[in-house]
Amino acid sequence: MNMFRDILMIALIALALGLGFSDPNDWKWADVAGPYVVQSLSFLATAKPFSIIILFALALALFMTRLKF
Repeated sequence: MNMFRDILMIALIALALGLGFSDPNDWKWADVAGPYVVQSLSFLATAKPFSIIILFALALALFMTRLKF
């Protein structure tokens, strides 16, 4: 479970950085993933500053709720 949480944190941070520094319309993997991924990425791109903040907040929440062994 902790490994899944770490992978999800890294994916959210990578998506937020990708949205911040590049245009999702240029991403080739989104076309391969399907139309729903393209629609969601275009939605995230239109709400760019807020979506980046929300993605970082979700990653931070996952980081703060992890268990230490």
